[in-house]
Amino acid sequence: MQEELFAIGVFIGARGLQGELKLKPLTDHPERFKQLTSGYLVLSGSIREFRINRSRRFKNLQLMRLEGIDTREAAEHLVGTELLIPADELVSLDDDEYFWFDLIGMSVWTEGGTHLGTLEKIIESAANDV
Repeated sequence: MQEELFAIGVFIGARGLQGELKLKPLTDHPERFKQLTSGYLVLSGSIREFRINRSRRFKNLQLMRLEGIDTREAAEHLVGTELLIPADELVSLDDDEYFWFDLIGMSVWTEGGTHLGTLEKIIESAANDV
């Protein structure tokens, strides 16, 4: 696959015995999962596409069934793996909104013109992103 992929969630656990996975969304737009029919995972250094058979919201998580993942053991092997999508499937943002990956690497300046450095990472916290 040649196009760039972006993480929209990370699998944090298995649920039940039939291969259902718990996904922690990495998006402020969890409604996007309703229309998602497939995604990509990096497994053993290779990118594989998986069809999403079922996806539903559960508390602050997304529960998913992926085609070919039929047992708890198979699901547990995917824990820690990010769910990726191509750039053309990212949600559209308003003019004053940005993806985190757009901000990383940017120079940070005070309103007075003092250079503070380069944004290296963003930390998600309960109150706001830092």
